Amino acid sequence: MPKETKKTEIDKTEATSAVEQPKPQKTNTLSVIGLISSFFIPLLGLILSIIGVSQASKRNEKGKGLAIAGIIISILNGILQLIFLLIVIAAVQNADIKLETYTNSNPDYTIAYPKGWTKEAENQLGAQGYIFKDELKNNTGKVYGQSEIIYLPPPSNGYSEDVLNAIRDSIKEKYNGATVTYESRETYKGLDSLRFVVTYNGENGKIKAKITVILNEDNSVYTIVTQSPEENYEKYSDAFDQIHNTFQP
Repeated sequence: MPKETKKTEIDKTEATSAVEQPKPQKTNTLSVIGLISSFFIPLLGLILSIIGVSQASKRNEKGKGLAIAGIIISILNGILQLIFLLIVIAAVQNADIKLETYTNSNPDYTIAYPKGWTKEAENQLGAQGYIFKDELKNNTGKVYGQSEIIYLPPPSNGYSEDVLNAIRDSIKEKYNGATVTYESRETYKGLDSLRFVVTYNGENGKIKAKITVILNEDNSVYTIVTQSPEENYEKYSDAFDQIHNTFQP
């Protein structure tokens, strides 16, 4: 075969190879930006990554895997940031509740209650005590939180039954639709006590209350009750725990 013919065939082969060689795939820009944004601004990263997946598929571009990773990281990071935000909000709400101490002389006891709450005496059926309330917000007259300490003098003839359980049962009967959700019989500062949490139907919805009943050595009884509408209970929860734990008979 003549040399000229061979050269022509070689040139044709090289030209064909040059035409058939595919162009390198471009990486989708939004897929990259979406992945980076997912670490810092989850919502933006999620939106850009979703668009990146769509564009990479339609344009036959690289980066679809990066965009999918951006979607996953955006969702996980968003959930973590939401949890952190809820923790901060709860901490700020509880930090706003400052306690002060009330001291009673007859009978002798001290009890903590949130600063700014109103105090009023309560005497009924031979029992005496005080109620501390968080009320009159926005002039509605609605009670948002309440702490109550009641002292029951010792009976002259003692008790015919377990007084702590009897008080628990009487509270359940007193409150409409009461359900005990937690109960623990324990020793409190060397005295027999019963702690329980109860929910019941109030005038404007469910009420949640934490109650500690303490039997003194002379058979007198202290009852500490902290309560609020169920939806507000978590706001007061830490303060309520401190009230019960710092009570000094």
